[in-house]
Amino acid sequence: MHISSIIALTLKKILSGQAVINLAKVGVGAGAIYVTIQQGIWSTDTKQGYQVLNSVRSSVLPTASEYVSKIPSAEQMCISATQTWNKGVTKVFEGVAEVPEYGKKVVTYTKDSVCQLVRGK
Repeated sequence: MHISSIIALTLKKILSGQAVINLAKVGVGAGAIYVTIQQGIWSTDTKQGYQVLNSVRSSVLPTASEYVSKIPSAEQMCISATQTWNKGVTKVFEGVAEVPEYGKKVVTYTKDSVCQLVRGK
């Protein structure tokens, strides 16, 4: 086999299969990163990030701005998480407080059942 035919087979394998798909994926990813860097999304300047967000809201995603405004703030999430935690703790301890009452009912039921079995009813 000649070197030219080996090179031709190698190029055919590279261009016909997974390599092209992977190169396309890398190209799309790199392009997305390049565009976001050019837009200033990765900037540490919060004012610039805010301006980018507003431009995306107004031009690219006008319908999404109503959903973005519905996202709760970190403070609201903290309050909600605290309230949910407190409700959970309250429910657990209410259940623990009712254990003696349920225990009495179980003992009474068991005693009555055993008495009925002994009496033959």
